[in-house]
This record gives sequence, C-alpha cells and structure tokens, in this order.
Amino acid sequence: FHALIAQDREIVKVVLLLTGSVEGTKKQVHDYLQTFMGYEHLWKMDKQAEYKKFMSTEPDLEAFDNELKKYVDMEAAIHAIPAVHHIGCMSLETNPVKNSLRSEAQAWKLQYSKNLHAQARDEMQELQDRMKDYSQKLERKVNDLDDVRDVMAVLKQIRDRESQIEYQIVPIEEKYHLLAKNGVHVDKEETDDLNHLMESWKRVKTQAGVASDKLIEMQTELKDTLKQNVKDFVKDAKNFRTDFVNNGPMIQGLAPMDAAERLNKYKRLFEERQRKWDSYCEGEELFGLPITQYPELEACKKELELLDKLYGLYVQVVQTIKGYGDNMWTEVVAQIDSMTETATGFQALCKRMPKQLRDWEAYAELKKTIDEFFEVLPLLQQCSQKSMRVRHWEAIMQVTGKTIPMDESGPSAETCKLQHVLDLGMVGFVEDIEDIAGGSDKELQIENKLEQVIEMWDSQAFAFSNFKQRGPVILASKELGE
Repeated sequence: FHALIAQDREIVKVVLLLTGSVEGTKKQVHDYLQTFMGYEHLWKMDKQAEYKKFMSTEPDLEAFDNELKKYVDMEAAIHAIPAVHHIGCMSLETNPVKNSLRSEAQAWKLQYSKNLHAQARDEMQELQDRMKDYSQKLERKVNDLDDVRDVMAVLKQIRDRESQIEYQIVPIEEKYHLLAKNGVHVDKEETDDLNHLMESWKRVKTQAGVASDKLIEMQTELKDTLKQNVKDFVKDAKNFRTDFVNNGPMIQGLAPMDAAERLNKYKRLFEERQRKWDSYCEGEELFGLPITQYPELEACKKELELLDKLYGLYVQVVQTIKGYGDNMWTEVVAQIDSMTETATGFQALCKRMPKQLRDWEAYAELKKTIDEFFEVLPLLQQCSQKSMRVRHWEAIMQVTGKTIPMDESGPSAETCKLQHVLDLGMVGFVEDIEDIAGGSDKELQIENKLEQVIEMWDSQAFAFSNFKQRGPVILASKELGE
C-alpha cells in the first residue's frame, strides 16, 4: 500500500510541499525565538557577584541611575513584545516568556534599588539622630559652668558642621528622587521624614541661636559665680596639699600595703578636684579671664602618678607571691622555672622605675621584696630535691627557729604549702640551708653506693672446706678465687 501511494505523483508532490512548508515555518519559529536570547544574561549571570563587582568600582549616583534605567528600559521593551506572534498557520503565545523575563528584570532592578534605598535610609537616619541629639542638648537647662561648657560644645559642633550637613541633605534627596523615578516603593512615613529633613535642620539652627543669646544674657552672673568658686578652690587646693603631706601615703614608717590603701583614697579625692580644676580652667578660658594656677595640685598630681607606678608594682608583686604561696609544696618543682621568669620580670620593672622614686622608702621595700623572692628560688629548688629527708628538714627548722607541717617522709603532701616554707625565712640562713641541702645530696649518693654493695654481696655464696680434724672452717680457695 505504501509503495502504491509513493508511486502517485500528486501525493508525492503534496508531501514535498508540506515538508518544505513545515521546514520553513520551523526556521521562522527558531529565528523568532532567538530574539529572546538578547535577555539571556538575566537568568545566566549571578546577581550577587555582578552587584559586588559593581560596588567595587565605588559607584556614584549617576552609575546607580544608569543601572536602574537599564533594567527599567528592559522591562518596557519586554512589555512591548506582542502577546501573540503569527507564523504561517501558527500563533505563538508570548505572555509566559514575557512574564518570566519581566520577573528576572525586576529582580535585577531590585538588587540595585534595595541597596541604594538602604544606603539613603541609613544616611537620613544618621542625620536625624544627630539633629535630635543637638536639639536635646540645647534644651537642657543651664545651671552651672559644666552646662555652659556642654552647650558651647554643641554650638561649636553646629557651626563647624553646618555646611557639611546641608551638603549631605542634597545627595539623600537625590537618591530618593532616583528611587521614585525608577518606580521603587518607599513608605509614606519615610517620605515624610525626607520632606521634613531640611525643616528639622533649620529648627536646630534657630534653637542654637536662642541658646547662644541666652548664654550672653547669663554671662555676667556666671562669671561672678566662677570667680567666687575659683577663690574657694584655691583654698581647698592648699588644704588638700597639707592633708596629703601629713596623712598621705608618703609619711615615714608607713607599711607598704597601708600606703597603697591611702594612695587609692587620695587618688579618688584628687580626681574630684581634677574635675573641678578642668571645669574652672575651661570657664576662665571661656570668659577671657586669666587662668588660675594651682601649684599644690600640680605637686600632688606628679607625686600621685609616681606613687601609683611604685605601689601598683608593689601590690602586683605581693599578690603574685601570695598566689604562689597558696600552691602545695609538692607542686613547687614544676613551677620553679615559671616563678623565676616572673621574678626576673619584676626585677626589670623595678629597675626601670623613675629615678625620683629610688630614694623613697617604699622603693627600697619593693626592691627588697623582689630580691628576697628571687634569692629564695634557688633554695626552694635545692630543698625540693629527692635527697631531702625528714632529718634534713628538721635541721632546717632548727636553724631557722620555725616549723612547717610534716609527715613521715618530709613536708606534708596534704597540708604543707609553699607559704609555709617561705615563712621559714631561709634567705637569712643561705649558707646553712645550702650546706644542709648539699649534704643531703651527698648522703643520697653514699646511700646509693651502699645499696649497690649490699645488693652485690647479698647474691654471693661462700664454700667452706675441711681443715684437719676441725671440719669445714676455711673458705674453699678455688671457689673464692672465682
């Protein structure tokens, strides 16, 4: 049947015509679909990577405008594509493709507009917060010189930043204008804030003018108050100096830890006066008055700074040694190197103290504490040797006249701490301690040799031979020779 049809010229002619028509239509369809490939970058390229590359160029507002306009124009071009395209006997429905392409274009536009919007919003919020801060400070009631100083500082900031703030408002407005032009939605509340931004700044400047006029009106009263306060403060400074010299941390015979406590007390008292000192000097400078000098406070400040260095190190040394003292005696061996390194560091810090401090009694006490700790470390190392027996520790306690917790093998592993050993005061008996510890080492060597001799002779067997009629009473010479 197929062969019969294939031989019919009319049928073959129709088949050829249909084949040619289908192939032609197929090519037209393919060519039409190729027109959509001009948008392939919308789905092929990575949005985040491209945006990151764009931001690396530090784009200005014009660059953002160009990017947003590109995708707005692209959306318009896609929208203009006919919904139906006729090719021969076929009608191609383009709406599904158009919707997908428009969604992709909108996503790209959103990528840029979202970040531009966030940038504009943050800049506007920063300006609003700054103006609100200015306004709150200017509304504060002026009662004393501290308040005057704060208001003057705000007025100075407003004068210094006036042109800068006005210059910042314009770019923010331009960014929001660009977003609106490209159809980006902005909340009404945010739009209202933008519209009131310049008005808010004008109100702040008006408020600054009012505050400045008020300060001028109060000037005479504040100046008189300042003069009286300075006069009283001069007397207070002299009294404080007298009290510091008579009762402060530098009086003779005061224990270092007590001196450190007094130092902290007078530091707090001086800080209170330092605040007044600074406030009054700024007030005198503000009103154009001569700056009052306080030599008593200057002397106290210098001495307190030196004392703080000295007693700061002293307290650190005492607390460190006390911390070591809480360790059990059995743990000392493993910490000797660490303690030696710490003591060396303390010695270096002590040597770097200012020369003015070296004549002070507290400096001599600090140096003595560090040196004694440094000297006792080798003794501790010797006393921690395995050769030390109970008899040696008893000899040390007899020499020093003090005792430590002991058990049957030496210092008690459960109760004896390093502080107990430090309290023996071995630094005052260095030679005796070294002799006892060194003797223990020699005694251990003798004990070890005796043990070797005993071990050797314990394994020996002696053979005896008969002598005349007396029996086995002499060593066998042959076995003895071997």
